[in-house]
Amino acid sequence: MKCLTVFLLAGFFCGAAKRAAAQITYCPIYPMPELPGGGGLPAIVAAIQQRLLYPPQALRANASGRVFVSFTVAPGGQVQEIFVVKAFRRDCGLAVVRAVRRLPRFQPRLARYGNVRYMAPITFRIEGSKPIGPPSRQEYQQMARRAAELRNSTR
Repeated sequence: MKCLTVFLLAGFFCGAAKRAAAQITYCPIYPMPELPGGGGLPAIVAAIQQRLLYPPQALRANASGRVFVSFTVAPGGQVQEIFVVKAFRRDCGLAVVRAVRRLPRFQPRLARYGNVRYMAPITFRIEGSKPIGPPSRQEYQQMARRAAELRNSTR
């Protein structure tokens, strides 16, 4: 009886997902859209950090931390739907959004799949301060849940 219930619920949710939206965002798709130089997610993070301006208030406060940003790459390579999933300071989150807006057009891959969502951790660190380690599994799970909540709230 439990198996039948699970299959019925799964069928119900799959049917609702098909009717939900005309433009679906896929994640992950291989090969993913890339910046003109290639390099995958590390190159995207590096490009964002190159365009990033450390907010003056955060610099004066000697603030360091991590901002998780999510954005969608359209089939034509344009960056759309930029939002901060988690930020240690509001001004740093806004700085990351401005940097993502200034990214060059991506080289689209497999345009038939439509939009592709990226999520990138951007680290703010002042030279000479204590290094920040990579995000933990728990941080990534929280980030994914928050991104899903934000996506669902915008529909």
